[in-house]
Amino acid sequence: MYYLMNKNSLVAAFEKKPATAFSDTVLFNEAERKGKLPIGFEDINSWLDSRKSSKHNAHLQKLMRQMGCDDNEGFIRTTHAATINDTFWMKTDKETLTWEQVSLY
Repeated sequence: MYYLMNKNSLVAAFEKKPATAFSDTVLFNEAERKGKLPIGFEDINSWLDSRKSSKHNAHLQKLMRQMGCDDNEGFIRTTHAATINDTFWMKTDKETLTWEQVSLY
């Protein structure tokens, strides 16, 4: 289970949908919503893709691949989807991290 957080408040929980015979892409399905989603939020997979600054930079794409960020699960594990633009981030249900520990400020 993955949690979408706003600072230290739980916004929504997402379950990992396993890859299928037709696609090797791991997706996430919303399991529960508890708070306000980010502005412009359509689905968690698109939202995660929008937070990847490497999508337009070949050198950064290579670096992110080397760090294991070539899929959404690796991206969450490495960066917690934190950015300097807002206070949303993600963690797994097994992590006890707080906003203060992942904040880029």
